Amino acid sequence: RVDTFVNYRQPVKPDTLYDPIFKAIKAEKRDTLILDLRNNGGGSDDASNRLIAHLISDKAPLMSDVRVKTLNIDGLRDHLWTWDSRALNPNPLGFTKNDDGTYSMRRLANDNLKALKPDKTAFKGKLIILTSSANSSASTHLMSFLKGQNPDAVLIGEQTGGSAQGATAGLLFTLTLPESGIKMRIPMLQQFINVDSFEHGYGMSPDVEVNMTAADFLSGRDPAYERALVEAGQS
Repeated sequence: RVDTFVNYRQPVKPDTLYDPIFKAIKAEKRDTLILDLRNNGGGSDDASNRLIAHLISDKAPLMSDVRVKTLNIDGLRDHLWTWDSRALNPNPLGFTKNDDGTYSMRRLANDNLKALKPDKTAFKGKLIILTSSANSSASTHLMSFLKGQNPDAVLIGEQTGGSAQGATAGLLFTLTLPESGIKMRIPMLQQFINVDSFEHGYGMSPDVEVNMTAADFLSGRDPAYERALVEAGQS
């Protein structure tokens, strides 16, 4: 169970958490893994990417493309703030121009465009992922990518939030309007997950839809987990 990928408030190395778990799974020769992401709304790339590395068999980049609309923010720069100052003066050498006028980041300029390599303790058995409407951002990206890499992975639960294509996020500007002082957040990046197909405008649809009812909740039942146990061959 991984309830969050947020790793910027009190950062830790993700593998300090993942490695002991996957070493134990490998040592015990487990052939089925139920991954519960139902409370995971996303967070940091390093936390989600390292989990992905423990769940893939072949190396592949998470994203096929990462784009920006423009490199010219003259006239707006004084009203913008972001945690990465490079975004206020983007280096054109880090981008290639597309036919539609947008700019794609070069592979070396974004870690998500570099190949993710399977960890030496990567799990290679049957993967079952529990999903919910709380999933979005990095947790939906993870599911979309893993399903693309491993079509036999089984999603059980609810339709997720987020985007199976890729979110307009990753790096955000805070724009302060000079007259009113109103602040708004503007995404800089449009991300495209490395998958062959996706549902336009949607997150991930479960292979087996199981919803929590009020009666289930009040009785302490977990129907999605129960269904996962059946899928895993247990009763």
